[in-house]
Amino acid sequence: MAWLTPAPSLAQSPQQVGETDPKLAVVIRHTGEADALLARDLQEVMVAALSDREGYLLVGKEELQAQANFKSENDMISCLVDTACEEELRTRQNIKVLLLGTIDKSETHYEFSVQLIRDTGGEYSKIFRVPQDEGLDGLLSRLFDIAAELPIDEGPIPVVVKDPKKPGDTTTPPPEDPKTSPPPALGPLGYVGIGGLTLSAATLGVAIFFNLDRESSVQTLQDEIDASTEVNGGAQGVTRARAKELEGDANDSAKRANLFYGLSFGAAVVGATLLTIDLLDDNAEANPGGQVRVSPWASEEGAGSALEFTW
Repeated sequence: MAWLTPAPSLAQSPQQVGETDPKLAVVIRHTGEADALLARDLQEVMVAALSDREGYLLVGKEELQAQANFKSENDMISCLVDTACEEELRTRQNIKVLLLGTIDKSETHYEFSVQLIRDTGGEYSKIFRVPQDEGLDGLLSRLFDIAAELPIDEGPIPVVVKDPKKPGDTTTPPPEDPKTSPPPALGPLGYVGIGGLTLSAATLGVAIFFNLDRESSVQTLQDEIDASTEVNGGAQGVTRARAKELEGDANDSAKRANLFYGLSFGAAVVGATLLTIDLLDDNAEANPGGQVRVSPWASEEGAGSALEFTW
């Protein structure tokens, strides 16, 4: 944009500071969808709205450009957005208060931003929005309200308000109570960990099935031995082949059960570890006082892990 060009050197521009009264300079520029004609209308209305401020010599954009010997409006804007050039300009021109305004518009609103700089220090900025359905007249009339609340005279600069949701609305939402914050969300490691725990539960079920099958084979062998003893008075009633068959089935089931018990335990450890890493990582940021304790367990009946959360 034009005002982003390098600022001209004031040292090479002869100044015309004949006045002794402190100046109140008003410069309104346009940006975005707004045009120069709209900025000129706002400039005239803002100068009129501030004309009742006593103790200042009111200077508009064109007057300031002529008095400071800027070759063009773009040169002046370039100086005003450069901190060093702007401070030198205010000193040489005896500007006690500088009001910079920028007008833009969207499809639904006019947006007017104000920046007020005083030689006594401090800076005030605020953004005002006016619905376009109020028309240009609504925007221009709003300038008188804006001018009335500007802290131009001596006194403390109010708290800077940037981009309020509603004109004049400076309410700040209360800080969030960390005690009521929800637990941290799971990340990729957490979901993989849950998958591992789910796999652990599934393989534990398969291990229990094979363990029951082993017990069934052993019980069948014992029942047939008991039945043979009652009928024949000895174990000779159960053939060696049949006994080997039942014993082999029991051993196979025991091996399968042990295999799936091991898989279940391994999946539980991996799943619990990944889930713990994920929760501890998130919990350290969201809730520094929280703790997660993981206790893997294993027994003849199976394996798994216990999670204990403290928030």
